[in-house]
Amino acid sequence: MATTFRSLSVALGACAWLSSAVHAQTVVGDLTTGAAIPENEPLAPAPPGTRSQTLNLGVTVGLGETDNVAQTPTDRRSQTMAIAGIDFGWTRTGPVLDANVVGNFDYIDYVEHAYSSQLLGRFDGLTSLSMFSDHLKWNLQDDFGEGQLDPYAATVPTNLEHINVVTTGPDLTLRPLSDTIVQAGARYARTTYETSPLDGYRLIENVLLERLLSSNSNVAVGADIQQLRFDNDIVNPDYDRSRFYFRYDITGARTRITATVGETQSNDGGYWYSTPLVQLDLSHQLSQRTILTLTGGRELTDASDTFSDLRNGAAGGVAVAPSAETSSDYLRNYARGGLRLIGERTTIAVTADWERDTYAVDNFFDVTRGSLELRLDRQLSGLLSAGVFGTLMQSRYINQDAEVNTRIIGANVTWQASRTLSVQGRYYHDFQSASGPDVGFSSNNLFVTVTYRPIGPGQQPSQPQNLQQ
Repeated sequence: MATTFRSLSVALGACAWLSSAVHAQTVVGDLTTGAAIPENEPLAPAPPGTRSQTLNLGVTVGLGETDNVAQTPTDRRSQTMAIAGIDFGWTRTGPVLDANVVGNFDYIDYVEHAYSSQLLGRFDGLTSLSMFSDHLKWNLQDDFGEGQLDPYAATVPTNLEHINVVTTGPDLTLRPLSDTIVQAGARYARTTYETSPLDGYRLIENVLLERLLSSNSNVAVGADIQQLRFDNDIVNPDYDRSRFYFRYDITGARTRITATVGETQSNDGGYWYSTPLVQLDLSHQLSQRTILTLTGGRELTDASDTFSDLRNGAAGGVAVAPSAETSSDYLRNYARGGLRLIGERTTIAVTADWERDTYAVDNFFDVTRGSLELRLDRQLSGLLSAGVFGTLMQSRYINQDAEVNTRIIGANVTWQASRTLSVQGRYYHDFQSASGPDVGFSSNNLFVTVTYRPIGPGQQPSQPQNLQQ
């Protein structure tokens, strides 16, 4: 605890200086069978006082066929699937209510009864209600989706569980000076797992002092403290985690940079330990039609935190969380890059991810993950478009002498029958190999779907940012 108090003293001292100076592993699963979902990107903050709203709704029905429904190395079994799906999005900015909601779900019926009928998909919603001239806001966030149970087995329905993280709490914002902002907040977050015995809640308190350097840059110092408490504290001992950091933001004509440095601490395992905290987010518009994004850093985190931060990659689909084998803290070193080129008729998107997770309590779960995703879409005519996509993923469990490699390659053709109605054919080949446990398999999958979109042009709104950060 002495280290915690020393770090808090440093943070408070920096707050005083600022007052006198100037002013978040993703496994991408192919659960949805409709049109691929573009990569989620952070929602750009709207200027104060602006009002805007967008809505998007699509309903999909169709049939699918696979030659290896259980994704097994032998005894391949074909299966026909009937699909009914819905995707929706709502973004709103205003003086009282801000909202950013996106969801995509499929109800899948296995005609030959290989599995019971399943509802699979992802929902992320963030709303903020302003009160008292924007000084007090009440926030509500919900993140719902699937996570993998066995890290070595394929992501079939029997190897998935539903996970839900709901977070709520207030933010108080004060402006003692025209160029100085003081913010204090509190959160209650509840995490529930369908199968894994990791249910629990966390209490989060945070404080931030920000000084505006100019109209497009600011510097801030902050601290947050988390208390993690679990329903089964024998399997999952309670622990605390804290962060103390400096942050710098700058936004230019084509570039936005957010850099954070500091210290993060945890007493998971019964004793306090600390490690440097580093986070960098950069987006740069290389040209009018080309966007580059880079993210990297190191932080202490846990399975519940990373679930809320899942992002899908360039190939599309719905993000599925890797197996949550423990509720313990781990040191996450990560890097992510994305490039999107938007032409008159052609769009190319590439994302690359690398992550190394190191557990302080039990290094048996240490893992290194990497992925590369590519998607190319081409407008062939006014009514016809086509695309190809591919994914390479590797998970290496360092202390379990096991490695899992997954490759997906596919293509789709879409006919825009009318302004609101489209028909798509989609094929992909899925191949997985492994050293260690024998989980190798391959499968061929074909889907034909019809989508009715009465509201919205078909673009998905961006995924909400995590309230817990």
